[in-house]
Amino acid sequence: MSEKKMVRRSVAIGLGIICIVLIAGLVGAMAYYMMTINNKDTTYNSYASSHTHTNSEYDSLASQYQNYMSNHSHTNSQYDAYVASHQHTDQEFDSVVTAPKLATLDVTTENDWSNQPYVPDTFYVHGYVVNAGSDTAYNPKIHVVAYGLSDAEAYVKAIDANVTLATMDGGSWTTFDSTFVYSGGPLADWTITPQWTTTP
Repeated sequence: MSEKKMVRRSVAIGLGIICIVLIAGLVGAMAYYMMTINNKDTTYNSYASSHTHTNSEYDSLASQYQNYMSNHSHTNSQYDAYVASHQHTDQEFDSVVTAPKLATLDVTTENDWSNQPYVPDTFYVHGYVVNAGSDTAYNPKIHVVAYGLSDAEAYVKAIDANVTLATMDGGSWTTFDSTFVYSGGPLADWTITPQWTTTP
């Protein structure tokens, strides 16, 4: 009989300890929840106090919006007219994609000039040309124009010449390498422009 009482007493003590642990956990969880809610309330109140607007401010914003909409809205007929004048056929799109398009890459230049009489000034140009289109580029060339400075500090054309290239198939590339002799001292500026035709 005493063993039964001991078992019941130890069970009761164990259950009591479990209840105490559960109650302590519940109290801790509620305290954490209340602290989190208070922090959120504080954050919200701080935000709300610094982001309040008067009715006149709202009215001003609404007026600005209405003004913007009245100046930037278009009728269906205006939209249709725009689309009609800015649409392209499939052939036009295809011609843009397939048309030859030459571009220069990795162009290097060197200007070798001397103040000594009878020593020619030279301008060296080297680079790559690629046909980014799929159609053939006929009569391709690199147009080189270079300018020196006159005594009055004005640009004076020193070089205006072409580097002729072979016909370029779509997607192909080639190099160009030329030296131009000129007179007039150092060059101040130059352009190197690819040119081509779409027919032979």
